[in-house]
Amino acid sequence: MKNFMRLVSAFAILYLSVLSAQSLLAQEQPKTISMTTSKKIGDAIGIKVVAEGDFSLQGISSYYFLDPETLVCTLSSEKVVISGEVLALNCSDNELTHLDVTNMPSLTGLICNNNCITSLDLSKNESISHLHCHNNLLEQLDVSKNSKIEFLRCSDNKLTRLDLSNNSSITHLRCSGNEIKQLDLSPLLNLKKLFCDRNQLSELSLSKNTSLTHLYCHNNFLKDEAMTRMFNSLPPCTTSSKGFICVVNQEEGNDEHNICTKDDVEIAKAKNWEVYATLGSTGYVPHEGSFPETCEDVQKKEVKPSLSLRDRILHVDKVDAEGKVIIFSVDGHRLLDGDADQSGIVKIDLTSLIPGVYLLRSGVSIAELFVLK
Repeated sequence: MKNFMRLVSAFAILYLSVLSAQSLLAQEQPKTISMTTSKKIGDAIGIKVVAEGDFSLQGISSYYFLDPETLVCTLSSEKVVISGEVLALNCSDNELTHLDVTNMPSLTGLICNNNCITSLDLSKNESISHLHCHNNLLEQLDVSKNSKIEFLRCSDNKLTRLDLSNNSSITHLRCSGNEIKQLDLSPLLNLKKLFCDRNQLSELSLSKNTSLTHLYCHNNFLKDEAMTRMFNSLPPCTTSSKGFICVVNQEEGNDEHNICTKDDVEIAKAKNWEVYATLGSTGYVPHEGSFPETCEDVQKKEVKPSLSLRDRILHVDKVDAEGKVIIFSVDGHRLLDGDADQSGIVKIDLTSLIPGVYLLRSGVSIAELFVLK
């Protein structure tokens, strides 16, 4: 029995010694950030590093300061390693193909815009509050471990989804120019500015974003009831200045699918918001709401829906694939709508309409509708 106890004690001492050695190695392991570039040896890259104490660089042959913040390094290797207690890093515009920040938990700010990064592991960077990874090749971005993020800019990547369920601290979000179809903003109770333009959004709810003051949502698929729902969910702007929303793109040749009517604009105005359209690089202009086409455009186009009237009930056949017909006034106010039944026919009661000319839309097809006494 005594021999057995001695064996157990010896094993325990050995086990504790191994644990102590592992802990010591973990403590002594240097904190590093590594980056790989497609630039050639002898080329230069520019970086900005904010560190607590000294830091060192591997993979460079020389360096100089372009300004008090920017370090220009001549490459001696395609892989550059930064060692030290790095708090913030800007490594934009360096043709980076890989960036590893998993061994730098002290990182609070990362700017890696305009590179060729295909993946970014942020699971170990729980202190990060500012993340800018604009214009890369990211297909996924997991920020579930980054609950302290306040500024997130991930525009112009290849993202199809963005889960922000653990990011209630975000105040500024830029996710423009991706392929996002759904965006749940309900966790972002502190959101002030949102750029979600140039995506594939067909719904957008803002009811939980009571601090919102700026919204850019042009070049999406927001129209009809979805557009109206978005404006109805828009929180009242209680700041001294009015809220700003850019809802459509009026630049010639742009791929805009949003449709914002005059009624939608009135909803926004009642909540102290001003509605704008973008003209691209030339800026923004007030948008009063419009119907997608004028009466002159209607006369030039072939009308696809088939119409008939029976006892003030309008029957519309051959409707758009969405199976919905909407009637507008000629100045763009939405008045009536109807959905197709099982036989593919839309029936709308016109009793509430006074005699006059109206516009009927099914998808992109437009027809003039004359209501007589």
